[in-house]
Amino acid sequence: MMVACGGGGLNGTYDVADSDVENGLLIISGNKMKMVQEGKVLEEITFKLVEQHKEEGIIRGVIEMTTSKGDNSEEKYELDGNKLSLFGMVFIKQNASPPKVAKSKNSSIFGGGNGIITMKAEGYRVFLYFKGTGSVAIDWGDGERETFEIGEEILEEINHSYSDFKERTITITGKNITYMSCPRSRVTFLDVSKYTSLLALLCYENELTSLDLSKNTQLELLTCSDNGLTSLDLSKNTKLEDLNCGENELTDLDLSKNTKLITLSCERNELTSLDVSKCSALAFLDCSHNHLKSLDMSKNSSLDNLYCSGNQLTGSALDALFRSLNSIDKKKNIFIYHNPGVKDCDETIAMKKGWEVRGLQ
Repeated sequence: MMVACGGGGLNGTYDVADSDVENGLLIISGNKMKMVQEGKVLEEITFKLVEQHKEEGIIRGVIEMTTSKGDNSEEKYELDGNKLSLFGMVFIKQNASPPKVAKSKNSSIFGGGNGIITMKAEGYRVFLYFKGTGSVAIDWGDGERETFEIGEEILEEINHSYSDFKERTITITGKNITYMSCPRSRVTFLDVSKYTSLLALLCYENELTSLDLSKNTQLELLTCSDNGLTSLDLSKNTKLEDLNCGENELTDLDLSKNTKLITLSCERNELTSLDVSKCSALAFLDCSHNHLKSLDMSKNSSLDNLYCSGNQLTGSALDALFRSLNSIDKKKNIFIYHNPGVKDCDETIAMKKGWEVRGLQ
């Protein structure tokens, strides 16, 4: 069995350490999993990261999963170097040799005609991940420069340590970077405007207060959660399919140009309204813990998981929401915990459409 992963810290291709399982795949993209064996899709799962931490080089975390049948569960995982433990199984990463590194002071790849990404960070250590082809050069801002050969698989963690917490400007240069991640690095500034071919950007758990993506028109995946963003202009990012901007300080989110969105996580912001009427392909929405007083999903015929707990939805607002839900022939889940109208709403409106209502009191 082989696992081909395309999102978050689980990215990579793995073989299962179990000779009894053959010709299988687990494909992860964004917040979707597909379990495939001999070309047949056995299961489709929607998931979200609940917890993640790193201790002594081992990444451990918890994901919350919803199967195609609507069953919900939490699953723990552990990533120890090349070994991934998930679903009670052990997988070994293929081609997991470390990236080729060549320290350089005057390499021609620095600057020149290559695309340039600039960031400022105040952390003791900076973490970077890339996907693409060719060479990537990093000027760490402390006099040290390194070059790395990257490939279509996500690299193992590239990190650089500093002796103090002074702000440093880091310059990343390369021609063919399609995926960049800089999580948990106390990044205060990020300029990707000169890298217009970027398909995926993950800059979560940093200290960004602004993010200009107006030049990144090819972007398909954006994870900028857990920063200090007060606004986010996505009007030029019309190819965006996966957006996670949760845990910021957004008071408004205009998605009128993002018609290809499939997954949207905007939880724990300051939103008072949310219009997803143009997002007809939307399948997953987490808008929990905002200040929403109404929510209309009448244009979202593909939706099968909706998290709207912790808002200001009254009983009549919840009933209106239930009436706007689709009736597609599959089990679906809506989470309404901690809304003022939970006790007064008529959950049967949603249940008659095949929705399981969670959070009733």
